[in-house]
Amino acid sequence: MQPKTVKEVDERTRELYNRADEALQQKNYDYAIDLFQNCLKQVPALKEARASLRQAALLKFGDKPSAAKQAMVAMKFSVTLTVKIPGLIRKGEFLKAIRLCEEVLANDPSNLSASRLLAEAATEAEMGWIAVEIMELASRYNPTDADVNLYLAQIYN
Repeated sequence: MQPKTVKEVDERTRELYNRADEALQQKNYDYAIDLFQNCLKQVPALKEARASLRQAALLKFGDKPSAAKQAMVAMKFSVTLTVKIPGLIRKGEFLKAIRLCEEVLANDPSNLSASRLLAEAATEAEMGWIAVEIMELASRYNPTDADVNLYLAQIYN
Protein backbone atom coordinates (compact mmCIF):
# COMPACT_ATOMS: atom_id res chain seq x y z
CA MET A 1 0.00 0.00 0.00
CA GLN A 2 1.51 3.29 -1.09
CA PRO A 3 1.54 6.28 1.26
CA LYS A 4 -1.10 8.94 0.75
CA THR A 5 -0.96 12.67 1.35
CA VAL A 6 -3.62 14.84 2.95
CA LYS A 7 -4.53 16.18 -0.50
CA GLU A 8 -5.37 12.65 -1.69
CA VAL A 9 -7.93 11.79 1.01
CA ASP A 10 -11.62 12.62 1.33
CA GLU A 11 -12.80 15.91 2.79
CA ARG A 12 -13.90 14.39 6.13
CA THR A 13 -10.47 12.88 6.78
CA ARG A 14 -8.77 16.09 5.67
CA GLU A 15 -10.85 18.12 8.16
CA LEU A 16 -10.05 15.63 10.91
CA TYR A 17 -6.35 15.87 10.07
CA ASN A 18 -6.49 19.68 10.14
CA ARG A 19 -8.19 19.66 13.57
CA ALA A 20 -5.55 17.25 14.84
CA ASP A 21 -2.77 19.41 13.45
CA GLU A 22 -4.31 22.47 15.12
CA ALA A 23 -4.48 20.61 18.44
CA LEU A 24 -0.82 19.67 18.03
CA GLN A 25 0.11 23.30 17.40
CA GLN A 26 -1.77 24.29 20.56
CA LYS A 27 0.17 21.62 22.51
CA ASN A 28 -2.99 19.66 23.26
CA TYR A 29 -1.11 16.41 22.69
CA ASP A 30 -3.66 13.90 23.99
CA TYR A 31 -6.41 15.30 21.79
CA ALA A 32 -4.07 15.50 18.81
CA ILE A 33 -3.03 11.87 19.32
CA ASP A 34 -6.67 10.75 19.43
CA LEU A 35 -7.51 12.67 16.26
CA PHE A 36 -4.45 11.43 14.36
CA GLN A 37 -5.31 7.85 15.38
CA ASN A 38 -8.84 8.39 14.02
CA CYS A 39 -7.37 9.68 10.76
CA LEU A 40 -5.30 6.52 10.49
CA LYS A 41 -8.34 4.33 11.17
CA GLN A 42 -9.98 5.92 8.14
CA VAL A 43 -6.88 6.01 5.91
CA PRO A 44 -4.08 3.75 7.22
CA ALA A 45 -1.67 4.95 4.52
CA LEU A 46 -1.96 8.65 5.43
CA LYS A 47 1.74 9.37 5.84
CA GLU A 48 1.40 12.88 7.28
CA ALA A 49 -1.00 11.71 10.00
CA ARG A 50 1.37 8.90 10.97
CA ALA A 51 4.33 11.28 11.16
CA SER A 52 2.30 13.83 13.13
CA LEU A 53 1.07 11.12 15.50
CA ARG A 54 4.66 10.16 16.20
CA GLN A 55 5.60 13.84 16.65
CA ALA A 56 2.74 14.39 19.11
CA ALA A 57 3.79 11.37 21.18
CA LEU A 58 7.41 12.51 21.18
CA LEU A 59 6.47 16.04 22.21
CA LYS A 60 4.16 14.72 24.92
CA PHE A 61 6.89 12.63 26.54
CA GLY A 62 10.00 14.59 25.68
CA ASP A 63 13.04 12.80 24.35
CA LYS A 64 12.43 9.60 26.28
CA PRO A 65 9.72 8.63 28.77
CA SER A 66 10.82 8.06 32.35
CA ALA A 67 11.55 4.55 33.56
CA ALA A 68 8.40 4.64 35.69
CA LYS A 69 6.28 5.59 32.68
CA GLN A 70 7.91 2.86 30.59
CA ALA A 71 7.21 0.28 33.32
CA MET A 72 3.58 1.38 33.57
CA VAL A 73 3.10 1.12 29.80
CA ALA A 74 4.83 -2.28 29.78
CA MET A 75 2.41 -3.59 32.42
CA LYS A 76 -0.66 -2.02 30.83
CA PHE A 77 0.08 -3.36 27.36
CA SER A 78 1.86 -6.63 28.18
CA VAL A 79 -0.97 -8.85 26.91
CA THR A 80 -1.41 -6.66 23.85
CA LEU A 81 2.30 -6.91 22.98
CA THR A 82 2.76 -10.60 23.72
CA VAL A 83 -0.56 -12.11 22.64
CA LYS A 84 -2.95 -9.82 20.76
CA ILE A 85 -0.64 -8.19 18.22
CA PRO A 86 1.33 -11.33 17.32
CA GLY A 87 -1.99 -13.18 16.98
CA LEU A 88 -3.36 -10.54 14.63
CA ILE A 89 -0.19 -10.72 12.53
CA ARG A 90 -0.46 -14.53 12.32
CA LYS A 91 -4.10 -14.21 11.23
CA GLY A 92 -3.16 -11.68 8.55
CA GLU A 93 -5.02 -8.80 10.23
CA PHE A 94 -2.13 -6.42 9.71
CA LEU A 95 -4.05 -3.13 9.88
CA LYS A 96 -5.54 -4.04 13.27
CA ALA A 97 -2.07 -4.99 14.49
CA ILE A 98 -0.70 -1.68 13.23
CA ARG A 99 -3.44 0.23 15.09
CA LEU A 100 -2.70 -1.56 18.35
CA CYS A 101 1.03 -0.90 17.97
CA GLU A 102 0.30 2.78 17.38
CA GLU A 103 -1.78 2.83 20.56
CA VAL A 104 1.15 1.46 22.56
CA LEU A 105 3.60 3.86 20.91
CA ALA A 106 1.30 6.81 21.66
CA ASN A 107 1.83 5.96 25.34
CA ASP A 108 5.56 5.21 25.03
CA PRO A 109 7.21 6.18 21.74
CA SER A 110 10.40 4.37 22.77
CA ASN A 111 8.76 0.94 23.27
CA LEU A 112 10.99 -1.41 21.34
CA SER A 113 8.58 -4.37 21.29
CA ALA A 114 5.79 -2.25 19.82
CA SER A 115 8.21 -0.77 17.28
CA ARG A 116 9.32 -4.21 16.09
CA LEU A 117 5.77 -5.53 15.90
CA LEU A 118 4.66 -2.42 14.01
CA ALA A 119 7.53 -2.86 11.55
CA GLU A 120 6.63 -6.52 11.07
CA ALA A 121 2.92 -5.83 10.53
CA ALA A 122 3.67 -2.92 8.19
CA THR A 123 6.06 -5.03 6.14
CA GLU A 124 3.48 -7.81 5.85
CA ALA A 125 0.84 -5.24 4.85
CA GLU A 126 3.18 -4.02 2.09
CA MET A 127 3.64 -0.69 3.84
CA GLY A 128 7.41 -0.92 4.16
CA TRP A 129 7.75 2.85 4.45
CA ILE A 130 6.12 2.62 7.91
CA ALA A 131 8.56 -0.12 8.93
CA VAL A 132 11.53 2.03 7.91
CA GLU A 133 10.25 5.10 9.76
CA ILE A 134 9.50 3.27 13.01
CA MET A 135 12.74 1.32 13.06
CA GLU A 136 14.75 4.48 12.37
CA LEU A 137 13.06 6.00 15.42
CA ALA A 138 13.76 2.83 17.43
CA SER A 139 17.40 3.04 16.36
CA ARG A 140 17.52 6.62 17.60
CA TYR A 141 16.29 5.51 21.03
CA ASN A 142 18.50 2.40 21.06
CA PRO A 143 21.61 3.26 19.01
CA THR A 144 23.73 0.44 20.41
CA ASP A 145 21.09 -2.29 20.04
CA ALA A 146 22.47 -4.60 17.36
CA ASP A 147 19.10 -6.30 16.79
CA VAL A 148 17.41 -2.98 16.01
CA ASN A 149 20.11 -1.98 13.56
CA LEU A 150 20.15 -5.44 11.94
CA TYR A 151 16.36 -5.38 11.55
CA LEU A 152 16.59 -1.90 10.02
CA ALA A 153 19.23 -3.12 7.59
CA GLN A 154 16.98 -6.03 6.57
CA ILE A 155 14.10 -3.64 5.94
CA TYR A 156 16.29 -1.48 3.71
CA ASN A 157 16.99 -4.53 1.54
